[in-house]
Amino acid sequence: MGKLGAASCAIALILLYTQRRDRRLVARAPLAGAALACAALVCYAAWRYFLRPGPVGRADGHVVRFILGACSGFAVPLALAWGRALVLQDVPALARAVRGAKGWTAISVLMGCLFAAVYFFYGQQLGRLGVFDRIDMLFDADPKFHQSGWGTEIHTSLHPLLPAGWYLSCTLASRAVAAEWAPLAVSAGFGGLCVTLAALYFKKVTGSRLLGLAGAFLLGCTTAHLSFAAMPESYIVAAATLISLQLLVAHRQSLRLRFRHAVLVGVLATGVMITNAAAALVCYCCWRRTRRAAYVVRWAAYSLLIGSALLAAQSLILPQACGLEPSEYVYQQRFLHTQTPLGQRLAGLVNASLVQNVVGWIPAPAVIYGRPALRAGLQYDRLGQATVWLWAVSSLAAAWMVWRRRTWGSATFVAALLCLLVAAGFHSQYGYGNLFLYSCCFTFYVLALPAHGLAGSRSVPVALIVGVICVAMAVNNARFCRRVPAMLGELERARGWVSPGVTDPGKAVHPES
Repeated sequence: MGKLGAASCAIALILLYTQRRDRRLVARAPLAGAALACAALVCYAAWRYFLRPGPVGRADGHVVRFILGACSGFAVPLALAWGRALVLQDVPALARAVRGAKGWTAISVLMGCLFAAVYFFYGQQLGRLGVFDRIDMLFDADPKFHQSGWGTEIHTSLHPLLPAGWYLSCTLASRAVAAEWAPLAVSAGFGGLCVTLAALYFKKVTGSRLLGLAGAFLLGCTTAHLSFAAMPESYIVAAATLISLQLLVAHRQSLRLRFRHAVLVGVLATGVMITNAAAALVCYCCWRRTRRAAYVVRWAAYSLLIGSALLAAQSLILPQACGLEPSEYVYQQRFLHTQTPLGQRLAGLVNASLVQNVVGWIPAPAVIYGRPALRAGLQYDRLGQATVWLWAVSSLAAAWMVWRRRTWGSATFVAALLCLLVAAGFHSQYGYGNLFLYSCCFTFYVLALPAHGLAGSRSVPVALIVGVICVAMAVNNARFCRRVPAMLGELERARGWVSPGVTDPGKAVHPES
């Protein structure tokens, strides 16, 4: 770490000195640094593949981090310039925008706070059952890694910039709640943030505050957000960053957003979950509305250098959080599912993305590592079946309205559709066996696409139908929330958490987080 910091600081000091004579260096330095980093990585990969072949190990991770960390010094002058612009320009502009719609902003924040309180109360019921100290027990989630050490055990190769942010957030949350509930408070807070951001998005898309609140309410009531906002997990944080990317596209003109905003939001989204890089690229292209490759290369270069600089800063806060391990990405290939027939995979994706992650179902008991657990299922009671049909018919009607009103040509609709298709295509290969685990990554898109069909709708029948859907979803998914702790309690009383044949299954490593 000392060599990495010395190399990065040396490059940064040289650039800070020379930029005083040539201001254009601030814009050109990241491009040069990204080109140098890519060239060094390509040369090292060729050397490892042709001249010194062998298994990928920790030494390769050290080299990759050193190259990116050293080259991140090229981004320091730009980071200082952008930091100054954020303080002097963006914060006052945001304050003016909030003052201009202070009533609507207050309502959106209040709804987010209410949902955050609901998530926290529901999560406490689950936490008292001991599920936060185990892996794979609750819908294949891994709250143990986010609960232990306040996130210092998070898989940094899949979540590069999350450990430091999670640790700092838990440190702040521990001042308001007990230390054992701090990770849950962070997760519930991000769940409430998702609701607030969704309200802003749906209001912008539909032009109606009522429909904006209804869309945010539906998102907060989905099984995906009820499940993963009520436990210490990273997927709800990823959902908040993905919604932020969609807001970036929706407000590209009204807020006069600049290139730095697209880069910073994309870096944060990718830092929370590395697969979000595809969504960040899609949203940037829709925001920029251009097909020129030069703009994409510039965005990618700036994102690479800014992300590397943040990763180097994180290593100073949490030295044990060392991401970008090539061996970890090679190991993730074991979660690729290519043997399942294409038709079966498509049917599973449709069920998981359009129904299972929205409408509450009856959890399926399972046994994992010798202990009882709950898995996602597709069994519904009568109220659940009625809610599924109501949701399916209303979604088809909204899709027809999208086609009729030709709102499918807008940049916001294209961005949401492409992000949904990218997520579906990726998870048709990776993690297909537990799709509900990744449901937060595409649930917002499932609600955002039909919302474009309601743009400009202020009729009473539409409001009544949306109200009926909200009531049915809330009642049905509240029953889902009651079933989960009840079934966990029954399984605990029937078998106990650990069977005699397993000594400590909680220490088993599940890398697919």
